[in-house]
Parts: sequence; C-alpha cells; structure tokens
Amino acid sequence: MTQEGRDTSGGLFLRAGAGLLLAIAAFRLFLCTRYLITPDEAYYWLWSQFPDWCYFSKGPLVAWTIWLGTALGGDTPFGVRWPSVLLHAATGFVLLRWTHKLYGARAAWVAVLSASCVPLFAIGGVLMTIDPLSVFFWAAAAAAGWEAWSTNKKQWWLLAGFLIGCGYLAKFTNAIQGLCFGLFLTLTPEGRQRLRQPGPWMAAVVALLMTLPFWIWNWQHDWVTWGHLKHRGALDRPFHFSVSELVQFITMQAVVFSPLLWIGWLSIAAMRVREVVAVRAAGMERELYLLCQSLPLIAFFAAFALNDAGQPNWTVPGYCALVVLGAGWFAARPEIKWLRYFGWAALAFGLAMTVVLHDTSWLKLPAKSDPLTRVRGWDQLAVRAEAEREKIGASFVLSNNYQIAAALTWHTPGDRTQGMAYCARNPGRIQNQFDFWGGYESFVGQDALFVSTQKGTPSHLRAQFEKVESLGDPFWIEVNGVPQHRFRFFKCTRLIGSALSPSESPEDAEQHAPQ
Repeated sequence: MTQEGRDTSGGLFLRAGAGLLLAIAAFRLFLCTRYLITPDEAYYWLWSQFPDWCYFSKGPLVAWTIWLGTALGGDTPFGVRWPSVLLHAATGFVLLRWTHKLYGARAAWVAVLSASCVPLFAIGGVLMTIDPLSVFFWAAAAAAGWEAWSTNKKQWWLLAGFLIGCGYLAKFTNAIQGLCFGLFLTLTPEGRQRLRQPGPWMAAVVALLMTLPFWIWNWQHDWVTWGHLKHRGALDRPFHFSVSELVQFITMQAVVFSPLLWIGWLSIAAMRVREVVAVRAAGMERELYLLCQSLPLIAFFAAFALNDAGQPNWTVPGYCALVVLGAGWFAARPEIKWLRYFGWAALAFGLAMTVVLHDTSWLKLPAKSDPLTRVRGWDQLAVRAEAEREKIGASFVLSNNYQIAAALTWHTPGDRTQGMAYCARNPGRIQNQFDFWGGYESFVGQDALFVSTQKGTPSHLRAQFEKVESLGDPFWIEVNGVPQHRFRFFKCTRLIGSALSPSESPEDAEQHAPQ
C-alpha cells in the first residue's frame, strides 16, 4: 500500500486541530441555550418520556440519548442538546485521528478545518436530532472498518459491526454502510480473501443483532415503520422521472455543504475514481475505501432524487469520508499555487456562510428561505394558545401536526408532561408516535382548542366533536417584525367518545394517509 502524501510529523497541526474542536464545542455548549427547542427536538424529547425499543418513524437511539441528556442536564435546552455538541466534537476527533493515520498531520488539520466551515455541520452540531448520532456512528464505523481491514484483528471487526448497528438504531440510512463495506471488500483481491475469513461475517452478525430492537418492535406493531418509510421516500406513488427534483437535490447539496467546498470534494472524488479504475485499485486501497464509504450513499439519494428530491441532510454521513479524501489530496500538493488559492477561497466562503447561519435575524429573510425559522416563534405560539384555551374554557389542546403538538407541549408554561398537547387522531390510522400513547379519550364531553396550519379542519376531527368552529382569521407569529409561522385557532365543543373508535371509511383513510 502506498503512502503518497503522508506526513508523519506535525504535532502542531494535531494540537491545532484538537484545539479548534474543543473551542467550537465550548462555543456550541453556550449557543445551544440560545435557540428555542425546535418541533423535531420537542417530538424526540417526548419520545424520551415514553421509553421504548423503537418508535414509529425512527430507531430508539435519539430518545435514549435525550433521556440521558435530560437526566443529567434537566428538561432544558442544554439538557436536550449537550449530547449533540459532544457527538459532533467526537466526530471531529474521529476524523482528526483517522485522517492523520491515512495522510498525516497536515491533512488531519485540513480535514478538521474544512469540516468546521460546513454550514450544515454547524447547525447540526447544536440541535439534537437523529443526525448527530447517525454521522458519529458512520464516521466511527468507517474508521474502525479501516483498522479491521488493515489489521484483520477480530476486535476491530466486532467494533465495526457494533458501530454500524448503533448507527442503524439512530437512522435507518446507516444500514447502507454495510453495503459500502461489502462493495470495498469485493473490489479488491485482498478484500475478497477476507470474505473467506470470519472477520467480516462476525461484523455482519453483530450489526444484525444490534438491529433486533427495530425488528421486534415492528413485528409487535404490524410493521408500521415500513409504511412510513415508503411514504417518506415517495415510494408509495408511481415512479416519475423529474429533472426539477434532481436539480433541487443538487442545488440543496451545494448550498448546505457550501458550494466551493462541495465542488472541491466531488472533483477530488471524481479524479480519485478515475485513478483507482486506471490501476484497478492496486496501491490505492485507502482511496477506494474512502470512495466506497461516501459515493454509494450519495449516489443512492441522487438516484432517489430522480423521483423525489428528499431532504438535503440525508447524505450527510457520506461526506465524512469525502472530507478525509479531500484533505489528503489537498495537503499533499502545497506547491500548487492555484490550488491553495481555491482552498482558501472555499474555506473563507464556507466560514462566512457558517457564521451567518448562527444568526440570520438581521437579514430579514422570508420564513421559507431562512434556515433558522424552525428555532423561532414557538414560545409565542404556546403562550397565545394557552391564553386562547383559557379564554374559551377548553380543557386540552389539539393540533393537526405532530411537530406542532410537540412544540406546544414543550413551550407551554408549567408541567410539560401533565399539560401535554395532542395530535388529532384519525381512528384506524397510525400516523405518528402520538397514536401509540394515551390519547385524549379521558376528555370525553369536554372542549378543546384546535391549533392548525390548514384553512379547514379534517373530517375525522369534526366527527369527534359536536361542533367545530373557527375562532377568527389566520394569524402570523412574528419575530423581529418578520412573519415566521401562520396558524388558525378552532374551538371544538364536547368530545364524543364513540367517535374515537376505528370507524372511518376507506376513502377517508386514504385522504389522511401518514405524513
């Protein structure tokens, strides 16, 4: 195996990389208390209040992590988010150590520096969602997998399998990493030889065993997660080739990863693919390994985007290996002047985007264009909804959206679990995690406030109350004079208990399919 560009010296670079990661982590621990809890975070926090082996749309690891975070830090933004900050710092140290091992200290510094200038990584390092867990376990599994392949020691194979399994319990996308390992092993002579040895299969068995909570829970709940994933991926509709969806996917990838950095990483990847193919991977196993840990995931969602653009964060784990690959190629060519200029320009542009992303309020962006819209206004909505509930004498609060119900639960003053808002149930349909918890049946005969983002009200909600009436025109929640979210209030009079039993028609069930 060649070691082109490897620099074994450079303790200063490693100390600088570690210092940068620690400084960023310290800043994020402060910053995580400055943003409102988002609806997604509130939803996952609610999961942590109902411990289970799996949940409707995701694995259990995010709920378990938030449970630990709040057990140590309280039911506060800090308690919810400090695990995210530490997970991102840990991911950075994995990349620092792994890049140093593959390409040397200078490349390790470049990897940490470039990753710190990615806008999506910045906001992802503060909010506690499934992504911090998914990215950490993907990076850690990739680094452990390289050690397993290099040393062929059983403990490294077992660790790689364990980390892949943990990643799956955080985000189902991480299952693709098992295919990434398999692809690499089949593309190299030494890898094919390893497939005749127990190591890789031990890793596969451990990874599969780690996924048992998902399989057992879904077996007990009629495989509801499969239906959700099909809908989430637009696989419950006929496939249609859409150029606009693909363009949207490409545009969003460039934006969230910073255009110049994104172009640089993919350009380096393309060059490395050509080189690996030309020599049939001889002497370029590390480059092939990094390509196999990144491009299959990105290509999967690019092909997926021919039908539906999806979300830009779905590809995030694959960029960990691209960061390492790009840093190794860049650091090995310090004498190329134009490359240095491009590198500094890419870092400067990415850093500027990242800095701006921490506070976009001064830009006065429209809500749909502002990435921080999701951290604003929810406390105002909760206060206004509570005042309206008291005004009309309602006993509880409903919403048409599980995220809004979760946000209302978190941000309404008082005991959150006792004052829990509910997501309006569609009897006979499982639409979100609220449908697995105790519903609002105990409020039979009482009134509710319905908080909605829609103009009208769903038929199943109208069937559950004697009367549903609008409480006025829609209103906007504004922050610094900029409209953020629009809502309507409805009064629902006297809950009818019998209407909560499964009795809807097939047409109604289709109309209110899971979102």
